[in-house]
Amino acid sequence: AIATSPDNITVASKSLELRADVVQRKLAHLAEQAKKAEDAQANATLDELLNDDDDDAWANDDEDDEAAQLAKAAKEEKKKQAAALAKATGKDAQDVTKVMLEGVDDNVLGMQW
Repeated sequence: AIATSPDNITVASKSLELRADVVQRKLAHLAEQAKKAEDAQANATLDELLNDDDDDAWANDDEDDEAAQLAKAAKEEKKKQAAALAKATGKDAQDVTKVMLEGVDDNVLGMQW
């Protein structure tokens, strides 16, 4: 048997309400993204479909440059430190769209397994 008090029940109820709100917002966001992707695909021109923005076919001279590699490594380290600082200070404002939820996202194991 589990001992409960009115405070425990209040906290648990509030947590369940917050979870339901997050799930609802994430589902709405996923539906909106699917609609945007569908609209973008339907309205895309032939040039947009053929051109890949990530690979622009021009050589990147900085790939072999040691200074560029060091700058890239320093930038990544700074980003990691900023994320760790935000997490440690409680300012890690996690976007609801990035939260993995059981029953919404694939390969998420939670309380209902």
